Formats: sequence, structure tokens, C-alpha cells
Amino acid sequence: MIERALISVFSKDNLGMLVEGLVKVNPRIEFVSSGGTAKAIRGMGDYNVADVSDITGFPEAFGGRVKTINPLIEGGILYDRHDPEHVATAQRLGVKPIDLVVCNLYPFDKVSADPNAKLEDIIENIDIGGPTMVISAVKNMNSVGVLVDPTDYRTAIAHLKNNGGELSQAFRETFAAKALNYLADYRARNATVLTEKLTGEKSVRPFYRNGVVLRYGENPHQAGITYKSPTDVNGIAHADVLYEGKPLSYNNWTDADAAAAIVDDLIRTGAGHAAAVVKHANPCGMATGVTPAMALAHAWAGDPVSAFGSIIALSSPADDGVLEFLKEGVYKEKQFVELVIAPGYSQRFLDWAKAEGEFAGRKPKNIRLMQYHFPGKYPSLRTDATIGRTISGGYLEQSFDGTLLPAPMAELMRPAGPEEKRGLVAGTSVDPAMEGLFTFSVLAAKHLKSNAIAIGYEYDAGKYLLIGAGMGQPNRVDSMRLAVDRALDYIHRSGMLMRQDEVLEKKTVVASDAFYPFPDGPLYALNQGFRNFIQPGGSVNDTEVIKVMDGCLARMILTDGHRHFRHQ
Repeated sequence: MIERALISVFSKDNLGMLVEGLVKVNPRIEFVSSGGTAKAIRGMGDYNVADVSDITGFPEAFGGRVKTINPLIEGGILYDRHDPEHVATAQRLGVKPIDLVVCNLYPFDKVSADPNAKLEDIIENIDIGGPTMVISAVKNMNSVGVLVDPTDYRTAIAHLKNNGGELSQAFRETFAAKALNYLADYRARNATVLTEKLTGEKSVRPFYRNGVVLRYGENPHQAGITYKSPTDVNGIAHADVLYEGKPLSYNNWTDADAAAAIVDDLIRTGAGHAAAVVKHANPCGMATGVTPAMALAHAWAGDPVSAFGSIIALSSPADDGVLEFLKEGVYKEKQFVELVIAPGYSQRFLDWAKAEGEFAGRKPKNIRLMQYHFPGKYPSLRTDATIGRTISGGYLEQSFDGTLLPAPMAELMRPAGPEEKRGLVAGTSVDPAMEGLFTFSVLAAKHLKSNAIAIGYEYDAGKYLLIGAGMGQPNRVDSMRLAVDRALDYIHRSGMLMRQDEVLEKKTVVASDAFYPFPDGPLYALNQGFRNFIQPGGSVNDTEVIKVMDGCLARMILTDGHRHFRHQ
């Protein structure tokens, strides 16, 4: 039974629920606290609250820097209840046991993130007493429980009610581990921030947990593990796997991350229903549509050969229409899908995925389902958001590429002045209705591996799909050839030969993730009839490329050097 609980929290979230719940479990419980926490508990009702200073006989000192660091407090947490010598010493010294430590720390992260924060304010938010209490409880987990997260209070109260007022050994160990990680993350942040403030040296301590062993890494002879970030909880690693026909692999996770990023960007453009079909971390199909099934059908049609064994992501719940497309348009055609990612699923879809029988020669049970609520800001648009990767002997880090274009498309598409290179290169105007198509095409190029060329097509008013993609080539000309040839193949497969000139001139956009170093790449597309281009610009040969465009009466937007080069 918890007889005494030491509560010292900066965040008072859920504190009332915790105190009330502990009293209901044990009406005789004594709370040990100090400062604002003691005042808060007293304000909640007539509870038995003892001030730390009354127990220690020593007042808070040095502006609150010294409160709980005292043998009568630390001893109450640390002494081993199962060691007779410890018990005798506690009795001789008048040390009363503390059974539960509830603590969260000074807001170091919040204060240090403020660009206007003074060094002395940051230093003042280094917690000393709190971490000491927490690590003491962890060390004595055989007798003492510890809680550091206000969201766990309800779980703790429920556990006490179901366990006769006791904290089980398993409970204490689980939350001791959580407290250790909480402290490690806090101290790591202290170190990285203050190292830079005091010496100018930048450092990083990536912290991930909840490691799960995968079937294998990129190849069967490699081991693989996936971890979760305890801070960025909006990423795909935190998605719920609803049904796993077989365990997800390392490559499944990398493809899932790529698919989620694409759909999240499409959501940010206001696309509504959107779908991405990903293979080897590249989109082989992506589209918007009036329904989830329509978006998926068009995304799949962009490159159905590459879509074999792909991963699908949907911005909207996978309804019965999506199910019918998979059954009739994928599995019936002897194709299959590794994984579907969506915010939700119809019951029929779930029942089909779990089925043990076969459909058209393939077992639907091998399909995996993942429920993921796209945040619309993947993984976040915080100004301090970073992404990183390991290299041999080191670690690379960069800020997250959360932008699409550096300026509103309407501004970029204005007619260029006689001496102005930015904006419209040839012609006098571009239909504002093409703004969405240009944006979609840039987004597609952003998610392809460099060198990347993406060709977007407006198949219906305000609805777009990727019909040509070239990526990962050592030179941009080869990427252009791949993208153009795939786009023309789509046009031929779709029966649009009679409308090809109109489609290429008014309904397609060729987007490049970086500038054209020479005119040879654009020339390949121009010679096939494409007339709308967008690229960052910034090459010493920009003028030469512009002359080629002018000579073909083509339109090209330069995004003032803003690019989306993607190596990994």
C-alpha cells in the first residue's frame, strides 16, 4: 500500500486526478511536497500534505535550488526495505519510507528554444533536485514506484485499484525504465544546448526507443531494427499496424516513410483525396481524385508495371471503393500490394485483408494494413525540425525540406519583364488554372531521387497524376528520357493519340528538381512536343536554355534557385 507519495512537479497537468485517485485508494496517504506543488495540492481539498522543509527541518534555500536534497528525503526513497540493516538504520535516523515519487522537471527545452533567452535563464532551468529524486526511485525500484509523465497517472490509479492498492514489480520496472529514458533525454538536451552556448561546439545525441527486430535489413543477410522517436510522435514510425500478414521489413518501412511524405505534401496543397504508389522509395504513381478509389486508380495507371509489389498510401480512409479496385484492378491482374497506409478502413476491407482464403491465386493475408493519421505537416513544420542519417564514422543532419515553392505560384507565373529572367520565359501569359498542375509536378519531382524529372498531367479539371518519372540517374538527360518515354507510353496506353498535341501543350508540366546544366535535357522533351517546364534555374547556361525554350515557343518557370534535390 502506498502510504507516502513525494510529489514535485513543474507541470500540474492531471495533478488533481492523481491526488484524488491516490486518496481513494488509500484515504490515509500522506503527500510530501514543496513550493508550488504543495500549494496546488492544498488548493484541491483537505489533503494530508507535509512540506519538505517541515520534514527536513531545513528551509528552501538559494532561490529554491536546494529543497529536496536531504538524507530524510533521499533516504526515504533509497533505503532497501528488504535489507534488515537498511531498515534498522532508517529507524535509528528517523527516516520514513517514501513509496511513490511523482516528478517532472523544469522546462529546459521550452526556455532554451526561445532565441531571446538569456544564458542565466537557461542555466536556472537545469533541474537538480528532480532528477536526483527520480534516479533514486529508479535505483530502488524493488520498493518504490516512479511516475514522470502526467499522461500515466490514470494508468497508475487503475493499476492500484486492480492490485489491492499495491504497485506490482512489473509496473515499477516498466515505469522505472520510462523514467530513465526521460532523464537521459533531459540531460542530453542540457548537454547539447549548453555545449553550444558555452563553447560554440555543435553536438547531437539522437534518441530513439521501442526497438523492434525486423525480419532482416535491406538484404536477408543484414539485421534490421526499427525505433521510435519519443518526441516526434507524428511520424510514420508511430503508425498502428492493424493487420500484419507477415512482419514488416526494413524496406517496407523506408517505402512507407516515402509514401507517407508524398501524401502529406499532397494534403498540404489542398488536394483532397490523394494517393501515392511507391516502389524502392520512389513514387511510381501519385494522383488526386474525386474519391479515394479514383485517386488510387489513376496513381496506379501512371506506371502499372512498376506498381507490382508496391506500397500504397491514401489521404482518406480506404473504403469499399478502394477494396473493389484492389480486388478487380490489382489482384485479379495477378499483381499484389505489400502494404496499404490510410487513416482508416471499411469493415469489408478489414475482413478481406484478414481472409485466409485465396483471391485470384494470391493470398490477401499477405497484405499489410497500417493506420496513419497524416498530420498535414510531415514530419513537422517546426523551424527547428531536422532529419539526419549516419555515414561511416559520423552523422549528417539538415533542416527538414517543408516547402514546395519559394513564392505563390501566381507570382512565379507572372509575365517576365524584358530584362527579367525569373518567371515566364516565353510567351506572354500562362493560364492561372495551370497553377495546380505546376505545383503538383514540382511536388512529384521533390519526392523522386535526384537527378529527378517528373511529368504531371491534369486528367480532369483540378485533378492530377504523375505520368512520367525519371530519377536516380548520374545525368539529367537520362532522367529526362525515362520520364518522357514513360509519359508518352501512358498517353498511348490511355488512347489519347488523337489529343497528344493538346495534352503536351496544355495539360502536362515537366518539372526538374535542379537546374539544367545544358539544353540537351529539355530538348529531348521539346522534340516530343512538351511545352511547359519548371526548374530552379541558377546554371551558368540558363541563358542558353532560355533561348532554346524561346525558339520552341515553350514556357518555362524559374523558381529563383529554389530546388528539391533528394539524394537519400
